[in-house]
Amino acid sequence: MGGDITKQNAPVLFPTSLYRHIDDAEFEDKVIFLKETIYQITKLFDGNMKSVTWDKKNLDDFLNILERQLENLNSCVSAINTDLSTTVRIVNTSLSVHFVTLKFYYITRERYGTRGAKDVQIVRIKHIQKLSHILSSK
Repeated sequence: MGGDITKQNAPVLFPTSLYRHIDDAEFEDKVIFLKETIYQITKLFDGNMKSVTWDKKNLDDFLNILERQLENLNSCVSAINTDLSTTVRIVNTSLSVHFVTLKFYYITRERYGTRGAKDVQIVRIKHIQKLSHILSSK
């Protein structure tokens, strides 16, 4: 946290195709996808983060913002009160698998003293950038 957003690539695959599916989705499906993605991003911060060197206050502020957004999106999703489209079900399942893989990658890399936290941070930033794009698209 802090500093410029990186343009580096991480050795973890990014699910670009999932975002392409959501770009063409209905508004309600986008809201559901946003909620699921923010939820998955917050889950990445759970657990062993000893090796990270981020400013603790900035990290707490960032997580508080994500949690507030997640609460608001949960309210929106419950107000939508619709069944998930097949596309959103598939995309959300694939997204969950992606984040489980990302978490496993981080834990494995950290266990051997490599740069897992940095690589995961790069992917997390890409997700936030893509979410921003979805929000700004019509």
